[in-house]
Amino acid sequence: MSSTPCPACHGKRLKLESLAVTVMGNDIMDVTAMFVAQALEWVDRLPDEITPRELTIARQIIKEIH
Repeated sequence: MSSTPCPACHGKRLKLESLAVTVMGNDIMDVTAMFVAQALEWVDRLPDEITPRELTIARQIIKEIH
């Protein structure tokens, strides 16, 4: 027996459909792997990087993260 990462998800352990959703080039696993301070900086940059429509959708989520 040997441990090898999945060649499809590269060890992220999520379906490819889930990993295909990205925000500012990061999938959910990339964001959750960040240090807290790094993730907060990333979230703070969101309003400048996403469209007004996306910001309307994300506003409550951003509020909860803060």
